[in-house]
Amino acid sequence: PGVNVNMRKNIHLTFALILSTLFLMGAQWEVITEQDGIKVMMKEVKGRSLPVFKGEGNVNENLYEILGVLRDINKGKEWMHSCKDSRLLKAIGDRKFIVYNVTNAPWPVSDRDVVVESEATFDKATQTVTIDMKSIATPDMPEVRGLVRMPRLIGKFTLRAMSEKVTFVSYEID
Repeated sequence: PGVNVNMRKNIHLTFALILSTLFLMGAQWEVITEQDGIKVMMKEVKGRSLPVFKGEGNVNENLYEILGVLRDINKGKEWMHSCKDSRLLKAIGDRKFIVYNVTNAPWPVSDRDVVVESEATFDKATQTVTIDMKSIATPDMPEVRGLVRMPRLIGKFTLRAMSEKVTFVSYEID
C-alpha cells in the first residue's frame, strides 16, 4: 500500500540485478585451451565435484548443415568424443527427441551411459537455434550391466548463423 506499481517494478528489478550479480561473482569461466578460434572453458560450481564445461567458436558451415549432423543421432559416435553408441529412442515431433548415449571412459573408470531428452527452439529474428538437453529416467532404456548410468546431465547447444557459411556454435555440459 502506498507504493505505486512502477516503483514496485523498479524495486523488483533492482533486487533481481543484485542477486544475479552476486550469483555470477563466483562463477567465472576459465579458458582451458584455445585452438583455431575454438575456446574450451570450465567453471567451478560450489558444492559440486565436477566443473561445468563449455566450448565455443565459429564453424565454417551453414547453420542447417550443422543441424543436419546433429539430427542424424545414430551417427553421433562418428563425431562425438569418446562416444561408443548413440541412438534415437523416440522422436516427439520434429524438435524433441529421446536419445541413448554410451561414453567410452578411460581405464580404470567404467563406461557411462545416459538417456537424454533434447528439445530444439528457433529464434527466427536472431537466426539462433537452441537445443536444451537433460538426462531422464525412462522404462524404454533400463540400466545396462557393466555401464554406470549418469544420474545427471544438463547441456545446451546454441547455434547462431553469422552468415550463410559461418555459424557460431556454443556447447555447454554439466
